[in-house]
Amino acid sequence: RWDQPAMWDRAIDAGADWLQTDLPEELLAHALWRRVPKRPVGLALHRGANRYAPENTLPAFAKAVRLGADYVEFDVRTTRDGAYFLLHDSRLNRTTDGTGPIDQITADSARKLSAGVKFGQAFAQTPLPTMDEFLGEFAGKIGFYFDAKVIPPAALAAALEHYKVVDRTVVYQSPQYLAQLKAINPQIRGLAPLGKPEAFAELAAKFKPYGVDADWDILSQDLIARNHAAGVKVFSDSMGDHERVEDYLQAIDWGIDVISTDHPLRVLRAIELWANRQAMKSADAPLRK
Repeated sequence: RWDQPAMWDRAIDAGADWLQTDLPEELLAHALWRRVPKRPVGLALHRGANRYAPENTLPAFAKAVRLGADYVEFDVRTTRDGAYFLLHDSRLNRTTDGTGPIDQITADSARKLSAGVKFGQAFAQTPLPTMDEFLGEFAGKIGFYFDAKVIPPAALAAALEHYKVVDRTVVYQSPQYLAQLKAINPQIRGLAPLGKPEAFAELAAKFKPYGVDADWDILSQDLIARNHAAGVKVFSDSMGDHERVEDYLQAIDWGIDVISTDHPLRVLRAIELWANRQAMKSADAPLRK
């Protein structure tokens, strides 16, 4: 019971030099958010905290909440009988003990699957969550980065309205899909893919998204500034070649709004370095006057 935020705060406030913990990632995040209450960038955890628990499962999202993430990214697909489950791939094989496409099985069959046994034996009994189970559990606790893999716009809008999370959700899909969503509920915040800088002007003029999910390779200070001038937020996934502290720090300097990552501690380190640099600039300011 001692290994929790209240006890960490007591030790930190008392001036402890070292803390022993079974939850170093949560302690590091907690200590950072104490020091940097005004965040320079939003943090989205890709399919939840998927390095600590199976992707797209309730334990992965619970860990993301404890790490202080701003958003959890998740994927929704539909079974043969029209039920909505959290799953990235169209097939069950990679992350569950099932096989074949999810749209070829019923909801009852999906509920019997383990979504965690391939991650580790400790998660063998972790089920594939339904969209309602997920939204019901985490509404009001964290922002939602909804990757609408296979779900009709009307069903998605109804779910966000039912759980009262319209203002805490961004929805990623094609511009055409997002236009349908906006026609149903103009308050739903669409996040459109952006693969080429030159495509932004038409995208912004025609669809007016809340934000773009820009390919990391096209990020630049100019691109982010053009988005912001048009009132558009910039999100980006750093998966692949850009999962480095240096890349995150560069994007923060450019003004990116949200970084989606599989490696939260690397983004936290970038935020820490950024905050330290800002503090040094502030300390030097009187000397320059």
